[in-house]
This record gives sequence, C-alpha cells and structure tokens, in this order.
Amino acid sequence: GLYKTGAGDFALNGLNTLSTNIFVQAGSVTGNQLSASTGAAAPIWLSNGTTLNLRANTTQNFGGGTQNPIFVADPGASVTIDVNRFDGGATGNILILGALNAGAGSQTISVTGGNGYGLRFAGVPTFSPETTTTLDVGAGTSLELAGIIPSTNAALIKNGGGMLLLSGA
Repeated sequence: GLYKTGAGDFALNGLNTLSTNIFVQAGSVTGNQLSASTGAAAPIWLSNGTTLNLRANTTQNFGGGTQNPIFVADPGASVTIDVNRFDGGATGNILILGALNAGAGSQTISVTGGNGYGLRFAGVPTFSPETTTTLDVGAGTSLELAGIIPSTNAALIKNGGGMLLLSGA
C-alpha cells in the first residue's frame, strides 16, 4: 500500500495502476484530474485530521469505473474531503467515489469545495452500529449517498449549509 505520513500534501497525478490501500495518516492527499489518478479502485483510509482533495474539470469517477471506497476507521475521527476543479473555469461537476465506510465512535466527515462542485458516494455506505456520524456539508457544496443505507442503529447528523441527498432509497 501507499502510506502518507507527515504534514503537507502528496499529489497523485495521471494514470496509475495502484490497486492496494492508500493510507492517509497525516496531512493530505490530492487526486488530480484523471479518473485513475487515485488508482484502480484502491481503498482510501483517512485518519483523524486528514484531508482528501479531489480535483477534476469534469464529472468523473475517482479510481476508475468501480471508484475508490473511503474508510474512516479512527474512533472520534474528523476528516475532510474537498472537491473542486483542477484548473480553468469548470463549475458544477460531481466527483464520484465508491462506498463511504465509517467506523467506531462518533466521527465527523466534512465535505468542502468550491465552484459548485459536489461529492457522490456511489456504493452502499456502512455505518457502525451504535455510533454517530456527522456529515458536515459546506455551503455551495453537495453530498450524495447514492447507495441504499442498510438497517443500522447508527445515527446520522447533517450539519452545514450545503445539500445532503439520500438517493438510494
């Protein structure tokens, strides 16, 4: 797998064949422009305090056709996924990942961005039982959970001025 440690940003650019886990343990990782920049559906693990930046000028799947799943495993973790254009004047695009998997303890997943961009999780989300997951959607940004949310006794809280869409019902 790929381990990102220490402060600062690590950028993934262009096509690659990475298919093993990407562990973001500190700082941030940026996936730039091409749908395969974050690997061939490589699972991305976000630790407390980390950021995943997704950049593209068109609506696209990150991780190719099957998308990268996201795992937030640290109890009490607070992570950010920021969506925006790569360059130029693109606006209003949706960047797509696989399933959102939230782990133990209360966690906060913040979705931020600019230029009217949004984030879509295409897969079936997993929320651990007896936990609280806060989805903090920034103003001018959207978050869509497109997969059917399985029966669980986990709590979901929506914060922020952006839009949350549960389309998998």
